[in-house]
Amino acid sequence: GCLRACTFVILLILCSSQSQEQHTWQHGMPLQFEDEGLSAATFASLVNNGRAFIVRNTARHSGLWNWTCASIREDAMFQDAEGQLSYAGDGKTARLSEPWEDKAVPTAARHLDSKAPRRGSLYFGIKDLQFEDTHVPASWSSPMLERIQ
Repeated sequence: GCLRACTFVILLILCSSQSQEQHTWQHGMPLQFEDEGLSAATFASLVNNGRAFIVRNTARHSGLWNWTCASIREDAMFQDAEGQLSYAGDGKTARLSEPWEDKAVPTAARHLDSKAPRRGSLYFGIKDLQFEDTHVPASWSSPMLERIQ
């Protein structure tokens, strides 16, 4: 649960195109690049031709690189921030610094797929703070959002 919540991968899925045959899906997955391995020209070409591709490690140069669940829990800025317990209903929350996994509720997905998560996740949607029409916990702040961005 927590590892999934802390994983940052950017996936760009675009419409496919018949041009640029060298940029095809491999083993059922779109072409993949490390952030340093994708030139501006290749990026522009893939986007302009509607190709699907994945760029990994784009957060390497951001303040998020090397963050873990433990480092977020211990960070003075985030430890009292609340996240929403998925599938708990009624907007139930838990602080990022507490063992929220104990409060996570079972999901119905476990009956449909043996590989599905057994419990809901903790959603820390700090980026919602920038929109006036969303409900956000009072524990979220603009400095938190700025640090994430």
